[in-house]
Amino acid sequence: MESRPEIAALCIDIKTFLLGGHMTDIDLSTVPLSALTAEIKRTRDEWESAQKDLVGFGVAPAAPASTTKRARHFSGNTMKAAATERWAAWKKWSKDNPGKTTTDYWKARKAGKV
Repeated sequence: MESRPEIAALCIDIKTFLLGGHMTDIDLSTVPLSALTAEIKRTRDEWESAQKDLVGFGVAPAAPASTTKRARHFSGNTMKAAATERWAAWKKWSKDNPGKTTTDYWKARKAGKV
């Protein structure tokens, strides 16, 4: 079983690693997993505590990104639906106005006669 000073030294080395140092001199296969997880949990708890302390100073934790969702009643291509609506009266209008062109149809539609 390892002695307390070795675990303390390991924790210092882990802290150095987590804060930007390098752990090139430690063979992790000899370190008990419980010591590693304990240090990681302690560091996480310190981080969360610091975040909570900063909330009082106007710094809020990062909020999840919001997404824009399409309305539930959407059912198809709106461009196609708009075009279908614009041309809906063409067949009846062309029968009632023989010899007239689509240009005449659009003029009549714009004037509100269709």
